[in-house]
Amino acid sequence: MKRLRKYTACLLLSFLLFPFEIKDALGRVHHFNTVPSKVISLSPAITETMVILGLKGKIAGRTSFSNLPGVPNIKDVGGIINPNIEIIKSLKPSLVFVMQPSSINLINSIQRSGIEVFAFSEPKNLEGIGNMLLVLGRMFNKERMAEKIRRKFLREITPLKEKKGKVYIGFVKAPFWAACRGTFLDDLIKRAGWKNICREDGWTSLSGEKIFTSSPEAIILPSNSWKKVSPFLREFPWKDTPAVKKGKVLILPENRLLRPSPLIVQVYKIIKDFR
Repeated sequence: MKRLRKYTACLLLSFLLFPFEIKDALGRVHHFNTVPSKVISLSPAITETMVILGLKGKIAGRTSFSNLPGVPNIKDVGGIINPNIEIIKSLKPSLVFVMQPSSINLINSIQRSGIEVFAFSEPKNLEGIGNMLLVLGRMFNKERMAEKIRRKFLREITPLKEKKGKVYIGFVKAPFWAACRGTFLDDLIKRAGWKNICREDGWTSLSGEKIFTSSPEAIILPSNSWKKVSPFLREFPWKDTPAVKKGKVLILPENRLLRPSPLIVQVYKIIKDFR
């Protein structure tokens, strides 16, 4: 009897959740009458978030860069900015996910094939990752699970009271693209106790002089190989910074550091303990 009541309650809840409307990052209204049957994700972060929500079975295709364990069994549709449209069409998805900034030409090309495209914005902070969880939870009738995962995620990234010093987070090869204000990485390092040397907005190309005069006390780099970055650290503007002189350079895999999914908590824990 208890099982029957629980099943009935779930049916009623599912009925009440649909239909609904939601706007995407481009301001377009999408109508959902039921849970999407199968989707293609052109964002590794969205793919990871769906897997975390137990939605792997809904993913018909993903990009070549979605290297989460278990995901390789899903159809590879090519790159993020140049996927194979013919493969996407052949999979007949009910929805394709992209993450802004994405090419409008790509979105239009997919939509001309009669396939709906839902655009997420790249989160500007870690709260935004939690919000992405909730949106996906709403779409796939996983609201309770999404909220539970979101609460746990936010607890794990609670800001530290400790202040550690100034940090540069970005690339060490010119033109020195850095994660600045309004990026989820800026929020990440602040929560981990560091102060970002870049006060510009978004991802910004900094001059060597700006980096040198800012005197970063630590450097955090997205790279899969120390050999690739070490030659640059022996050159201006890096070689005479306090960070390089004291050996406070942290290298983290690109696919983890630059990917705004709930798994960014793994990076947070490393940066939090970095001193």
